[in-house]
Amino acid sequence: MSGHGWMDELRAILGCAKQLQTDLQGLVDWLYSNVVGDDVLPRSLPEELNPLIHSIAECVKNIDASAGSAFERYSGGPCGLSLSGYKPSEDQYYILAAMGAWRDVAHGLGLSPLTEFEVFSMLHYEDDHRRGYINSEEKPPVHGIARMRLGIPPEEVSKAALRSEQCQFFKQYLPAVYDRFAE
Repeated sequence: MSGHGWMDELRAILGCAKQLQTDLQGLVDWLYSNVVGDDVLPRSLPEELNPLIHSIAECVKNIDASAGSAFERYSGGPCGLSLSGYKPSEDQYYILAAMGAWRDVAHGLGLSPLTEFEVFSMLHYEDDHRRGYINSEEKPPVHGIARMRLGIPPEEVSKAALRSEQCQFFKQYLPAVYDRFAE
């Protein structure tokens, strides 16, 4: 199943939980209108129904909270991190990969002996002004030409801002990209 299927299923669960909350309130309102006598004060449901209604309401609340947490963990959280340039955890990376956001990074760069996450981690860049992913295929912007860019071009990466393991990685596996980095 694709990542979009996961998101759709979680959204469906969240939608059902909201609908259950609405329907339960409608049922309670109907019970007050049709079961509880108008001449009884204080107006209350039969004692046997209160624990059942409370239990159903708690279950719906827990379903809503669990589905919301799952949606954040398996969709919104990893996507938000990636879009804002933060480095996701290994689990989050593979969730993004399952959604189709990142695929065959190691293989695409000809680095099959390394895991996808190892290569992905080395491509994450952060300095005092930006964070994101080094895209070896991206070219520096050309003045007067607007286009959508995906990632940071190597020419905009400062060697001084790289982690030591990144320097070793690029020198060993992608020396042509390393040579494009700014001093």
